[in-house]
Amino acid sequence: FLQSPAMLLEEAPIAVDTFNHPGPEQGGPQIFFCSHAHDDHLKGLGKKWRKGRLFASEVTGRLLKLRWPQLDVTVLQMEQVHTISLKSGLEIQVYLIDANHVPGSVMFLFSGYFGSVLYTGDFRLHSQHAEICSLQMLRDKE
Repeated sequence: FLQSPAMLLEEAPIAVDTFNHPGPEQGGPQIFFCSHAHDDHLKGLGKKWRKGRLFASEVTGRLLKLRWPQLDVTVLQMEQVHTISLKSGLEIQVYLIDANHVPGSVMFLFSGYFGSVLYTGDFRLHSQHAEICSLQMLRDKE
């Protein structure tokens, strides 16, 4: 039994490593994230893909642009909190953590009105991953 390496967060318009969904006009996700550039994490992504904003790490963003030069990718820096505004006016925060899998691979820590969610994708456990639970963006929750 092979499970898809993807996440659609139902509480928020967020999709990770899955790009086959309808666009936001049809009730689909507004923002998309790519954890790394392996084919099994790119289903539905291609040169004509225009369904929403796409975010990735710097290395993954470069690899995606090499494959599909016309693809619009917003690069997020590692280990800093990024605030992203949604069309509804709400905001989410995302933090990129090195997944220790392949160059550019990341885990995404999402936080917002839906709570906090860690998307691991493909990763190799590293001793530094134990520090995730002490991140400030998790401690600031009431």
